[in-house]
Parts: sequence; C-alpha cells; structure tokens
Amino acid sequence: MKDLERATCLDGACLIHSQWEGYLREARFMEIDAWRQRHGMKFHQVHTSGHANLADLKRFAEALSPHALVPIHTDRPELFDLHFRNVVRHGDGEWWEVQHG
Repeated sequence: MKDLERATCLDGACLIHSQWEGYLREARFMEIDAWRQRHGMKFHQVHTSGHANLADLKRFAEALSPHALVPIHTDRPELFDLHFRNVVRHGDGEWWEVQHG
C-alpha cells in the first residue's frame, strides 16, 4: 500500500480482490479495505480459478465467454493459446489496465 501511495498511481484506481471470499472477513482485509476507502477506490470481487483440470477450465471459460482470459499461477501460460480463445498473457509483476463494465 505504501509503495502504491509513493508511486502516485491511485487516481481512478480500483481494488480487485481475486482470492477466496472468506479472506474478506479477516482482520488483514479490514485494514486494506479501510485504506481503499481512504483513497476513494471502488472494490471488485473478480473470480480467478486455479488448480483445476483442463476440462473444468474449458467448461468454465466457455460459460463465462470472457473478453480476455489471463492465465495466472501456471508454469506454462503459453499452452493456454492451444485451448482457449481471447488469451492475454502478462508477466509476473507486470501491471496492466483491467477493462470492466
């Protein structure tokens, strides 16, 4: 949070939470949420999936029909192009703008 404040990149920013929703009830998140509110940031709960088999991931992607599918938490992101449409890859630690609406 301090790094983001120092980077002065919070104008128009939002907080995207993409972990298990149960974490939102923990004390650590309350601190993060208070920080988010102080900066006037919108909050979005966005589901991400991991540790699923290929058939389940395909079914999930077909059901959602996403504009962009970003592989995360994988050793072989380049293989997603073989199985999914609209794959957009980003490197670890890379920042990118998320379009929502």
